Amino acid sequence: MRTRAAAAVAVSMFLLAWSGCAGTNDFRQNAQSPQAQAKAARAEAVKEARESFQEAKTSGGELAAPYDYYMAQEYLRLAEHELGEACVKSVHEFARKSKAHSAKAIEVAKGGVN
Repeated sequence: MRTRAAAAVAVSMFLLAWSGCAGTNDFRQNAQSPQAQAKAARAEAVKEARESFQEAKTSGGELAAPYDYYMAQEYLRLAEHELGEACVKSVHEFARKSKAHSAKAIEVAKGGVN
């Protein structure tokens, strides 16, 4: 279990270093601007990933599918970090990967295919 967790952390650190971000901190944009809409979409993607991970957690995904559980957790952390840094490149991708790993952990925890 430690090896998988260590691997998940190593993967997340690699992805974070690889993603590179060019922040977009233009606070003068109003709520109707395309930039504000894109920011809201990124925040929604992270929220959905967080909810999926919480479901994986409550369904017992950590014990049933530790690899997927910890990968979902690390991708969620990356998505949250990118969102907080205003990095537009990777938020959606990290959130999507977190949701996919959460779904797999949930499936396995509920007796699905391993």
